[in-house]
Amino acid sequence: MKEMFPPEKCPKCNADKDGEMRQVEIKFDHWPDTALFPNKAGNTMHWAQRAKLRQACRHEAYLHGMVNDLVEPMKHATIEILVTAKDNRKRDLDGFASAVKSWIDGIVDARILEDDNYFVVPEITIKFVGVGEESVTIVITEIEYGLLNKK
Repeated sequence: MKEMFPPEKCPKCNADKDGEMRQVEIKFDHWPDTALFPNKAGNTMHWAQRAKLRQACRHEAYLHGMVNDLVEPMKHATIEILVTAKDNRKRDLDGFASAVKSWIDGIVDARILEDDNYFVVPEITIKFVGVGEESVTIVITEIEYGLLNKK
């Protein structure tokens, strides 16, 4: 049986009707809770409390993601995490990968991404963009090719 595709999308590359790959930007006006950062995780709260916090963050991202207008989830994409600090203190960016994991899971729940495994998302980058209003922006950009040889 031949699969049907929405008329505004190319069935081969998943681009929209103008030939542009899709992009979704989700902005959070705060950083993840400090308990979700790996250097703090073991010291600040009981595992059950942290699980509830992760679930709340996941739901927050789900609600942010539900306002998108995607017809179907992206099958292959990159994720860019843009971090804005509220002050000049030095921080490690690598902790953000773990801290925003619940947000990325919520984005998958909202059907922006098909999944968040490395076959679907072969690249995640974290960038410090400056000092200003504390925020984290997650940019999901569809790519034409992922690691397609999944078995």
